[in-house]
Amino acid sequence: MLFSPSARLSLLRTANQSSFLRSSSSCSPILLLSSSFPCPASSISSYRSISTSSSRRISTSSLFRSDKVNASATPIAQAGKEAVEAQVEEEIVPPAVEPAGATYPMVVYVGPISKALYYLKAFSLGSLVTSSLLSPFIFILEADLGLVGRCFLAGCAISTTITSTALIGWCASPYVSTLELLEPPSKEHPTPAIRLLTYTTFLQPRYTTLTTPLFLHPSTRPMASWQLRPLLTPPTVAFPDIVAQTADKNGIVLGSWDGEGSKELDAGTVRKDFMVHEELLKGVWGMDGWRSRKE
Repeated sequence: MLFSPSARLSLLRTANQSSFLRSSSSCSPILLLSSSFPCPASSISSYRSISTSSSRRISTSSLFRSDKVNASATPIAQAGKEAVEAQVEEEIVPPAVEPAGATYPMVVYVGPISKALYYLKAFSLGSLVTSSLLSPFIFILEADLGLVGRCFLAGCAISTTITSTALIGWCASPYVSTLELLEPPSKEHPTPAIRLLTYTTFLQPRYTTLTTPLFLHPSTRPMASWQLRPLLTPPTVAFPDIVAQTADKNGIVLGSWDGEGSKELDAGTVRKDFMVHEELLKGVWGMDGWRSRKE
């Protein structure tokens, strides 16, 4: 039987339409969005159930399947896996336990770079003393140099060492070398008093005793993490009369601070800025409540 060209074109369109209807019976999400043909209600309900179950949180192991992605061949995927696992896994800090046979005062914190800063200060002071002792030789030695030039060289040598020593002392003076717990924590005093050891520019020790963390805030001074300053609003809890007190190595009190700035209890010089690595205080006995608090 022979068909005209128009008849053959009509038969071809009918066949294509029937095959498309058969292939669209699965009703995938792409066809639901791109096709104008209706889909059975059973297929829509099954798709909704699948989408609802897939909206739950996906574990990290399913995001980076070892049988589909070769971690050694794709370092970017491996790095992404480690980043996701680091965010998902919660940090577990064991509860603090009092050491056996603990005696107070007890050192519970040591600055990780305290020795390095101590030696740096000592070297800076040594260079200052050396340059000061050798500067007179600039005027004694015979050289084709006038008095103005000799004075300029001596002034540069001394001023440079003075500036470097002062800068190192300013940056390192708040750094806490050791932190001592003066008494064990109790129900009445969950945050017992602590004593912090710092050094001045000339390596003189300063012992600052803090009785409460109520006035500790993030420091606005560079190279410091803790700062003592009054509260913006009156405190709602009781606190000791003396909040901070600084003494020298002989126990002579150099200054005290009551947290409010009254003239009766404030006297002398008190260190109010400290550089403490708070991450090292996690899980340390008696240091759970000692954190800098925001206003």
